[in-house]
Formats: sequence, structure tokens, C-alpha cells
Amino acid sequence: MKRREFIRIGAAAAFLSNIAAFENRWEKSGAKDKISIGVDPRIELYAVVLYLSDFRGLKNEQGVIEARVVTDLDFSYKREIDRRFSSCKGHEAVEIYNEMAARGLFRFGHPPSVMLHLSNPPLLEEKIRIDDFLVKMAGSRAKLNEFVHGMRLFARDVNFMDFFKGHESAYSQLASDYRRNMEWDYVKDLEDYYGYGQDSYHLILAPLFHPGGFGPRIKTPEGHYQAYAVIGSKGVTGDRPNFGSGDSMRRLCWHEFSHSFVNHLTDLHLGQLRGPVGALESRELPAQVMEQIKTFGLWDVHLADQTSEYVVRAVTTRLSAVKLGLEKANQAMELEKNEGFSHLDAVCECLERYEKQRDTYPTLKDYFPQIVAAFKKLAGQEEAR
Repeated sequence: MKRREFIRIGAAAAFLSNIAAFENRWEKSGAKDKISIGVDPRIELYAVVLYLSDFRGLKNEQGVIEARVVTDLDFSYKREIDRRFSSCKGHEAVEIYNEMAARGLFRFGHPPSVMLHLSNPPLLEEKIRIDDFLVKMAGSRAKLNEFVHGMRLFARDVNFMDFFKGHESAYSQLASDYRRNMEWDYVKDLEDYYGYGQDSYHLILAPLFHPGGFGPRIKTPEGHYQAYAVIGSKGVTGDRPNFGSGDSMRRLCWHEFSHSFVNHLTDLHLGQLRGPVGALESRELPAQVMEQIKTFGLWDVHLADQTSEYVVRAVTTRLSAVKLGLEKANQAMELEKNEGFSHLDAVCECLERYEKQRDTYPTLKDYFPQIVAAFKKLAGQEEAR
């Protein structure tokens, strides 16, 4: 589904927040890269409740689901979840989530972000304070506590960790499959391009999720930055979910981990971006959609998200040019423009100047004021340098 259409039909609240560090032992980072890969029990617990819920995603004007939250693929793991948990559709946790999802804000990236602030099931203790933004999306602190309490009850009532532990070998195989499909060290591409690295990289495989992802960065109590990518299944191989290969896998990995490099820079410069990006969005979005976003108090969140998406998608497009050549870059550009990023070529041109001036701008953080200037030029508010 095109991202602009996604926003238009009501997904403007699907934004991300910081999440807590992993407590699980996964397939460790390989000798050739820094990524640890695995399946997280908190995400799987939420995924089962989501799968049992009424919410399947955003529908277009014809009532067809276009922004899907759960996979529509068929594989044995999903069929086993049907058999084991389908009788739990009336559980308190599912009813609570139905209500919250129907409100329209606590959906997409928000519930997984909440889950990853918590300890493993069934205790689900709040290990890192859930931030005010997620509380707002949930409706209130009381409603958020109700959600967590429901998830805790569900985990205990269905002996969820017994189910999870019974699939550890299958989860390990998914992680091994993913690593085997990696063509090279994608993280090194990002660190070279951005000019610095995160302290660690964790990729969560979520078989029941839609074939996209989320890419938050968290700061640990010790001050370390950890990058995360939560990836949904994209296909089926031998009755097992797979998470892509080739172009689609590489671009998604680049994309989700890029958010850990870009989002905080966008937030840092939001005061300067609010005017030009707001003007650009005002030209792109219907007035009623803009009003809905502002009514929920999410206009700044939307502008930050849209700016970050532009920069992330421009970086992945430029990486295609640098690593694979002009033809691949043109294909990537066309895909992104079809998603609604009509100004991407201008942002890519700005990044090309960055690539030629790394002695002056060793990191994207150093160069980011030039990206702000490019958005001002696009909006007709200031000439880019």
C-alpha cells in the first residue's frame, strides 16, 4: 500500500517509541557482522493476541484491508496457533485490545513498543519506564496498565512460555535462514554511510506480523544505544515463514536500522523542519486528514515521522547506487516514489553532495543542517546551499 494512502485512511498515529533491551538468548551476532537475530517471546505473545483480535489493519473506502497488521500467508506455525489459541478469542486480553485498537491510536508499532519495555512473560514487569507518548496513544496510564495486565493474564492462562519454549528450535532455524540469506554485512554499509555506529543491533523475526517492519532505537540505563528492527514474514518456504532475500531483504534491513540513525536527528532539528515539511504535507494531505492529525495532537509527530521516512528512504536509495549501481538505484527510487515520496529525488541529490564532502561532513549528523535546507528549498522557503 502506498504510504500516502496509508496516512490518508487514518494511520497517522502509527508511530514508534523507544523500547527496552532484550533479555533473551538468541542466535548471536555473526563473525562478519554485529546483528543478533531471533524471535522475542514478548513480541510473540502480543502477536498471538493481535492475531485473535478483530483488528486486521486499515481498510480503504471499498472496505478492503490495505494496511495489514497480521500476515495473510499460510504456514504450519500459523495453523498451530489457530489450533491452540482460537478458543481464546473471548479472553480479557483480546477484548481489551479490541477496544483500544478500535479507538484508532494504539495500533501498529505502539503495542510492540510497550511489550518491549517489559520483562519476559508471564511476569511482564515494567523494566524501563513506558514513556508519555505511548501512554497518550493508549489513552491513559490506567488503560495502558489494563492492557499489560490483560497480556499478563493471557500468558499465564494459556501457559504461553511452554508454547514458546516448545518452538525454540524452529525459531533458531528461522534466525539461521535469515542469516544465510544475507548477502553481506548490511550494518557496515550503514555505519560507513552515517559515519558512526550503534552499540548493538538486534533483529526480531515476527512470523505473524505484516511483511514490513519497525525500527526503534533505545538507550539503556548505562547509556548505550541499541538499534532494533522488527521484521514480519514475506513468504513461505517449505511450510516455514521466510523474511525475504535479495533486494527486498537488504532494503528492509537497511531501512529499519536506518531509523536508529535518523529519527533522533529529525527530532533535534524539528523546530527548523516544522515550517517547510508542514508546508509540503499541507499540499499532499487532504484538509480533513490534516485536521484529524492535529486534533489528536500528533502534527509534530507526523512531521518528524515523514521527514525521517524521507531521509531513510533517500539513504537506502543512495546505498543502492553506491553498492549496486545506477540501475538498482533507479528501481529503488521508482518504488519509493510509488509509495508517495514524490520529493525523494531532491533529498537524494542532497545526499549525493554529502557523499562528495565527507572530509567536511564526516557524519550525517554534521551534514543534517544541509538536509534541513533542502526541505526549505523544496517548500520555497529558503535556497539550499
